[in-house]
Amino acid sequence: MPLWQQFSLPRHLPLTKTLLLLIDRASASGQSLSNHLALVASRTGHENPHLVNELLRAVYLSWFLQHAGYGTCPTEHLKIAECAVEAALRQARESGKWPLPVDTVEDFETLLALYDGQLARAPLHVVLAAEQRLRTFLAGSLCLGIDDCDLYLAGSGSKAALEKLPTIAPPKLPCATRKTGC
Repeated sequence: MPLWQQFSLPRHLPLTKTLLLLIDRASASGQSLSNHLALVASRTGHENPHLVNELLRAVYLSWFLQHAGYGTCPTEHLKIAECAVEAALRQARESGKWPLPVDTVEDFETLLALYDGQLARAPLHVVLAAEQRLRTFLAGSLCLGIDDCDLYLAGSGSKAALEKLPTIAPPKLPCATRKTGC
């Protein structure tokens, strides 16, 4: 297990030297490789639930790390990537196949480049905090607001839908229940 996954970050404990340092290079490279291979597999028709999950995890963690001050990727790329994964989930429910829309590959490439840079620059405690926010989101007690996927799904592609997306920033406040889909 990578070093950065071995720690939990209780709020009442002081930050140690290990938590203030960057993630070890091997862990960051391993995570990057996993994400990029998931995208390549999706591009070549070899997608599956695990790979789509890896990409969705990268979307949300990069969102949380950006809000922590690590990155300046336009929110539109994050919205498009989230909506593309939601489209793959809907397709999987209907047909059992997990394809990502072809016109979103460029957005995922941008997002994965952002996430790679974040893993290279963010200290371990920031990455752990992002992981904790993701677990909180998955448990249903945090909403993200990177949605509007119905616009994407109704449109002819991500770029057309992007023009219809509102330009407001997603909320950072917790909500009572997690949105179950876009």
